[in-house]
This record gives sequence, structure tokens and C-alpha cells, in this order.
Amino acid sequence: MIGMILSVVVNIILDALVIFVFHWDVIGVASATVISNLVASAFYAFHLGYKSQFLTVSIKWFKMTKDILSNVFKIGVPVFIMSIFLGAMSLVLNHFLVEYGDQAVAGFGISSRLLQFPEFILMGLCEGVVPLIAYSFTANKLRMKHTIGFTTKAIVGLAVVFGVIVYLTSDHLIGLFTNDPQLIEMGSYILHVTFLSLFISGTTTLFTGIFQATAQGTAAFIMSVIQGITLIPVLYITNRMNGFHGVVWSLVIADAVAFLVGAIMLYVLRTKLQPDIESLVH
Repeated sequence: MIGMILSVVVNIILDALVIFVFHWDVIGVASATVISNLVASAFYAFHLGYKSQFLTVSIKWFKMTKDILSNVFKIGVPVFIMSIFLGAMSLVLNHFLVEYGDQAVAGFGISSRLLQFPEFILMGLCEGVVPLIAYSFTANKLRMKHTIGFTTKAIVGLAVVFGVIVYLTSDHLIGLFTNDPQLIEMGSYILHVTFLSLFISGTTTLFTGIFQATAQGTAAFIMSVIQGITLIPVLYITNRMNGFHGVVWSLVIADAVAFLVGAIMLYVLRTKLQPDIESLVH
């Protein structure tokens, strides 16, 4: 936690210096990001070398075995694939939105930035709980059940809170970025629709975390790619059927498909995760 906060604080300070003092623009911001990550890495190396009782960065422990690589790739590849698809999804979505004018692109850009705030909170919650699920899976499955249950309730609670805030203040939120009444109206509509998928996307991320934590590499990989694969045909179909409104709703539909696939796989794998996780499926 200290390392992550240190990285963010250093990044903010350096961003202010390179933008307002040195006027280095994009190159300065990029350099600030690199330096802040190096500072965090140095802190972690120091902590592991001098503070941790169990871990070390000694070179003699750097070993590449089949088992180690297999476990690393089971967790890392799905995240890698997910990152690629997130970038590709944004490009494809913008390609369709351009057909409906600059305001459509701007409205979606503003709403997606606002959506990122609760999304990152839910993503951090789901990723942070992965080690707890992994430890409990081999040591105490009752604790694993309670951990997943608590996380699910937290996702629902956060989605409801943020959803209520958005539906009550969407015009004001969009108004923070523009004074154009038409753009505010369009952005508010997009924000209302995209926030419908907040609970769905949060639960889908939790599904992926459960599969990663319980060594279900194939299921985790499928979850990582299904939304990206689904969105493209959904975009083509909804765009032809309902134009701009179809494009906006395509994200919700793609998230719903990913949620259903995750729920089905969790149900199919319930025998491997019994006895405790089965009750969560029903």
C-alpha cells in the first residue's frame, strides 16, 4: 500500500513540475510516470531486502521451472489479454461513434471517464481479493465462501450507491466538462446506460479473479477474451438495428454476455470448488 501511494504521490508532484514549471508537455508527463514507477520499485526492493522476514530479491532464488512459469502464465496471460482487448474495444467503439458526430464521441469520452472512477474501485476490490481466495482455497474453503460472499455484497452495494448518484446528478457531472446543452443531454444519456453495466462488469471481474485464484487457467482466459470478442459482433448488429442507441447499449449487452458465460463456467466447475462455492451459484 505504501509503495502504491508513494508512486501516485511522486507522479502527481512530478506532473505538476514538468507541466507548469518546466513546460515539457507530453514527454514530461511520460517521464514522470516512468520515474514514479522506478521509485515504487526501489521501495519494494528495499522492503523485500531489509524488512521482510520471508521474501528476498536475492538473485540465487531467480529460477525458471515449468511449474513456476505455468502458475505465472495462468495469472498473467488473462490480465495481458484483457488489457489488449480493452484498448481494441475503445478503438472499435470510437470507429462506430464517429459516424454520429463529434458530440457522440465527446459524450462517450466524458461518460467513460466518469465510469472509470467506480470501475477502478470495483476492479481494485476484485483484484485485491484474489490472494485471499487463493489462500483460502487450499486452507479453509469456508473462509473462501465468506470472502466471495462479502465481495459480492460490496460490489452490489457500491454499484447501487454510484448508480443512485449518477441518476440524480448526471447532468451536473457532464456539466463539469462542457457547457454545451446538447452534449450534456447526450452525455447524460450515455452515462445512464453505461452505468447499468457497473454491477455486471464488477461481478464479471470477480468471476475472473475466482478462476485465477483457484487455478482454473482456461476459464480465466475465456473470461478475459469473451467481452472483447462479443462486443464487435454486438456492435455491428445493434448499430444496424438501432443506430446510435444500439452502439451505446452494445457495451451493456457485451457485459451481460460475459456475465452469463462466467456464471455458466462457475456452475460447471462447482464440483472442483465444492462444497462451499456451490451455494453461491444457486
